[in-house]
Amino acid sequence: MKTINQNEWREFIDRAGIVVPAPASAFGGGLRYKEEAQRTLVIHFTDDDIPIRLSKTLKTLLTVQDGWYLFPRTGAMPVPLYEGEDIPKLQHQLVQEFGNMAFEDNDLYVFGASGDVYLSYDHLFMDEGLNIYLQNIELANSLLVLLNKLGSKVEQFPENTQ
Repeated sequence: MKTINQNEWREFIDRAGIVVPAPASAFGGGLRYKEEAQRTLVIHFTDDDIPIRLSKTLKTLLTVQDGWYLFPRTGAMPVPLYEGEDIPKLQHQLVQEFGNMAFEDNDLYVFGASGDVYLSYDHLFMDEGLNIYLQNIELANSLLVLLNKLGSKVEQFPENTQ
């Protein structure tokens, strides 16, 4: 697994059009696209879906990019980049982190290396669903097909839902 430093992270989020708001509290503010996401997918889970369906869903989600950055809401550096054979390690880590998501300071963002997609893996996961924000409509449509084939409980929203 590679890591990127703060300058490289800043270059990535600038290129992807991501806003890092000024921290409103000790654990930082939420990230979002400068321009509203073109599509938002929300996947809903029940207690019975954890960990098996969650793991299968993450495996499917992580196939749509060649690499993924894992960025904690706390803003810790360096930022790990999972590529190739490391992507299953990210999937496993996210399943393991599920039990720690009760509080906002444990929230995670998972950014596709292209910058076209990110997951908000946060404390609202069980109440509001796993939110996936996409800037690429074709990617959103492809992901929606994959999730439907998997049998996921998924909703799609047009822009302006971030």
